[in-house]
Amino acid sequence: MNVMNPGSGEPRPYPRRTDTDAPADDGGQEDLMAKAKDTVTVRLPGEHRAVSWSGGTFVGDPELVSTAQGLAAIAAQVEVAPPGGYATAGADSRQGAMVAMLGAARGRGIVVEDDPELWDGIIDPDADDGGEIIH
Repeated sequence: MNVMNPGSGEPRPYPRRTDTDAPADDGGQEDLMAKAKDTVTVRLPGEHRAVSWSGGTFVGDPELVSTAQGLAAIAAQVEVAPPGGYATAGADSRQGAMVAMLGAARGRGIVVEDDPELWDGIIDPDADDGGEIIH
C-alpha cells in the first residue's frame, strides 16, 4: 500500500514492521499504564477546567495550578472526604497532589482516576457502607 506524501504528489511506502518476532505493542501499552500510575487529574464538572500532576509538576488551569502549588508548598490540611476526612497536600506523591488539587477545586473537584490507592489512609474501602472515613 502506498500513501501520498502531503503536498508532493509522490507516493511514499507505508511503514512496515520488519522483525516479525517482536511483541505486538512494543511495550507502548505498558508505558501508558506506568504513566497513568504516576499521574492524577482533578476536573471541575461543567466548567471545562482541570488540573493534573505528574512527577512533581502541576499543569492545567492556571488558577487551579497556582492554588494547588500553594497548598502543597505549605502542606495544608484539606478536607477531601467530608465530614472530617482530612489529608495533607503535597507535591511529592500522587495522594498529596490529589489532596492539593481537590483543595484548589474548593469542594467541586472530581478525581478522574479510579484508583483506590489514592485514598489509602483517608477512606477505608472495606467499611460496611462502602467507604468509611479514617480520622
